[in-house]
Amino acid sequence: MDQKKIEKFASIIQKELGEIILREIDLPRNSFITITKVIVSPDKRKAKILIGVTPSNKTKEILNLLLQEKRHLRSLLAHRLDIKRVPEIYFLEDKGLRVEELLQEIDYRSNN
Repeated sequence: MDQKKIEKFASIIQKELGEIILREIDLPRNSFITITKVIVSPDKRKAKILIGVTPSNKTKEILNLLLQEKRHLRSLLAHRLDIKRVPEIYFLEDKGLRVEELLQEIDYRSNN
């Protein structure tokens, strides 16, 4: 499958899964999740879901919650996408966001 089709499929997964999580998952109080990127394998059997969590100290807790709900989320995604084979999903922390957050904190401290 060509790269453009895979990227479009990843974009659709990102949008739909984001909406599903928003409606279906009870996140810890005062915490937010953002799906920053979806990376789909060329055979469309696996999808890495990169997430950013605010506040960042809730990341492990939310990753564990998503892991517990993975089967349910995948089922809901299958219904929304109306496809037979939904990729196996893996939730990972987007470490790039954490680095950016630390750099902003350093910049803030050096200016004050």
